[in-house]
Amino acid sequence: MTAKVRKIYAVFYILVLNCIVIPSITFAQDDTSESETEFEENDLNRNETPIFSFYFKEEGGLFPVNNYILFDNLSKQIVHVDLISDSISEEMVQNSGTKNLRKAIHLAQFFDLKPMLEGDGYDTRKYLLTITDGEKSNTVSWSDDSQGSSTLNKIITQIKKLL
Repeated sequence: MTAKVRKIYAVFYILVLNCIVIPSITFAQDDTSESETEFEENDLNRNETPIFSFYFKEEGGLFPVNNYILFDNLSKQIVHVDLISDSISEEMVQNSGTKNLRKAIHLAQFFDLKPMLEGDGYDTRKYLLTITDGEKSNTVSWSDDSQGSSTLNKIITQIKKLL
């Protein structure tokens, strides 16, 4: 295993730990009587959320891809790992850069989606997206032919614009 591949795996595992494992352990859903719509609108208007992170995985397809994109607002760093081309890119993102992404997440009602959107087809891309925003966290997996994938694709478009 080359040094570059080991670095890719090391960065990948560290970011997965930061974006998925720790938020899942640390934060729990809070069912309050506060109006959820009002609460979500306030979340979008705040300049900074204590925790905002995502982990996105895209793989397969007719022209195969194997991409991982990770971000957390604590480090303000977005990392893109492409295992097909064996490359890693890292960039800094300001909180204002995630505003459109957070709006797309809100419009898609991401935190209310079920964990798996069914769809079957050959040579389709498969996706996995985990988002943590404050105390809310959800993971959804789907493919190109899943019902409801169009709203999720709007989120993916915003994620890719951060790169």
